[in-house]
Amino acid sequence: MSDGHQGARLDPSPDQLLESFLAELSRTTAPNTQRAYRTTIRAFQAWYMKRTDHPTLQQYFDDHPTWTAGTCMGAALRLQKFLSFARIYPVDTRLDRILRGRTSSVRLGLPPSIIERVFDHIPERQARDALLYRLLYFGCLRVGEVTALRVEDVDIRSPSLCCIRVFTQSRIRKGEDQLRIDDPALIERLRDYQNARDTPGELFFQASKSDKSRPLRQQNLHRRWQAYASKAGVSCSLEDVRVSGLLRLAQDSGDLRLLHFRAGYKKLETTRRLVTLANHLGLKHRGVESPAPVPRVPPSAP
Repeated sequence: MSDGHQGARLDPSPDQLLESFLAELSRTTAPNTQRAYRTTIRAFQAWYMKRTDHPTLQQYFDDHPTWTAGTCMGAALRLQKFLSFARIYPVDTRLDRILRGRTSSVRLGLPPSIIERVFDHIPERQARDALLYRLLYFGCLRVGEVTALRVEDVDIRSPSLCCIRVFTQSRIRKGEDQLRIDDPALIERLRDYQNARDTPGELFFQASKSDKSRPLRQQNLHRRWQAYASKAGVSCSLEDVRVSGLLRLAQDSGDLRLLHFRAGYKKLETTRRLVTLANHLGLKHRGVESPAPVPRVPPSAP
């Protein structure tokens, strides 16, 4: 290391330090994650060794202005963990400065007023669309999870509580999860729609009245949503709807366990990254802390 880094000499060497860190990391992470850490840290070490001043982590990202906010966030979280392990790099690791000015390169959902504007442009006669898209938003469900629902999966227990069984391969665990809906207006829509479809085994959302076994095509749902969004003068995809729902939930609940369950990510770190990135990009929802351990399912419904 150059003489300019007084008091920050690497002993052990950078390679030895990296290998020690990765050995610790290998106990809890997959090989592809370890490779991502190795690539990020090696790039940072090469940059750091060329400096003759006392650089901040912000300067490292300032030297890479084309990186998106998502790229910066992933690299910053990996470097924070490494720097905490190393304890010898005198760098500033404040993420708010690192991510400032990079908001245009990442989609983090839209304000509720924008989503509601699109809902207002769905004609009342399109009851199926009005309900389905609201489930995507308020339930934070994926399109495939909604189209796979069957009549018996929707259990309306009271005007203020509805439990929906969701079968999926992509949530926290394979098999069945239970989603709780407590929005009275949405429950009322579910009740009205369910009254016309009371045959167990039938799809809850059907492609046509003549063929009740044929599921809706996801491409058509995306196309119909884009048409409604266009009428509302909004640029918004169905993925934006789901992410907006997740961020709304983060604002309202501040419960990382609930957010992790509803998001359906396999790793809690992914949920933390969503909340952290949103916080540092200026979205004003309350900070959430991670209780340990994080359960795979939320508390049972009464």
